[in-house]
Amino acid sequence: MHDTIQEDLAAYQAGDRAAGERALSALMREWRPIVRRLLRNPGAEEVDEYLQAMLARLAVPRSPGGPIPALAPEHAGSPRGWRSRVLKNAMIDRFRREGRRRHQHQALLRGDTLDMEKASWRQQRRSRQDDGPPPTLTDPLSPQAAARSEAAPPLFGESVEMRESALALVERLVIRRRVIVMLALRANPVAHAEELATELGEAQADTEARMAAALVSWPDGTHKWLTMPMVRVPWPHGPDSKARESARRNLERAVVDLTGMLGEEP
Repeated sequence: MHDTIQEDLAAYQAGDRAAGERALSALMREWRPIVRRLLRNPGAEEVDEYLQAMLARLAVPRSPGGPIPALAPEHAGSPRGWRSRVLKNAMIDRFRREGRRRHQHQALLRGDTLDMEKASWRQQRRSRQDDGPPPTLTDPLSPQAAARSEAAPPLFGESVEMRESALALVERLVIRRRVIVMLALRANPVAHAEELATELGEAQADTEARMAAALVSWPDGTHKWLTMPMVRVPWPHGPDSKARESARRNLERAVVDLTGMLGEEP
């Protein structure tokens, strides 16, 4: 089916600025009602703030010819459906980051130690997972959905429960291992983009752009469970061979560490 926004985004990625302006204008109209629904009693300024942030994150390439998350891949089916899912996932990720910052601020006011704050946050996240995701905020790349996906590799056996338990423990891993094991399990790691960007000394937007490309990448022979775009999320620099080996070793270490943690769980 003909989709003008999809065509303009593709042209924008190829360097056509006029097409980019048309795409952004059309996306503002298409996404405004979705953003408004996802916010609670928003004012016009709040809607505009979120909308501009989502356009910058999802519809503007970070470098000439770079990935545009809102541009649907060929296998996606409906480009409009793809754009809607990408927008909702990005909104959810922003809500989570904002929730974490509020949680940290409240812990600081209470005088909690860093370990106390982290333990409290993990418990809060586990409680949310037990309750299930809100029905209006479907996130097909959440850890819960990734654990249940048939595409998830058997890093922890075929058991969905084991994969769910492993993903619930990934925050105990150092950031690069955390991200690479989440990508291997087809879980969205963008909630950890800020921490990874700090580790790499780069702009968060650059980290998020690589994550977006990795999440839609297809097997390319790089590794049994990893693609080169996945490898390049935590290891963006240096030769492919060195980055591939770093990813392989850290994925293996992450699996060993998580398996050990699972054995310690009551």
